Amino acid sequence: MTALLTRLANMKTDLNIWLDRLSNWQFVAAIGGTLVLGLVVEGCILLLVDGHLNVRPFVTTGVLETVVFTSLMAWKRWK
Repeated sequence: MTALLTRLANMKTDLNIWLDRLSNWQFVAAIGGTLVLGLVVEGCILLLVDGHLNVRPFVTTGVLETVVFTSLMAWKRWK
């Protein structure tokens, strides 16, 4: 168990080092892309569980969440 926790901590450190080396636009693109990928996975899971997906509210809230969280991460990095 401790080996797994150590490995996870090392992966987090590697990810933080990688993010620190990105330029500002690359950082925003990486964060935005990750959020969009998360929305796609969430949509696929909802589609599998419910059998249908109401796209309109999903897309509008997804766009708003992506813009807000990407803006907050960019602001946190640049402040």
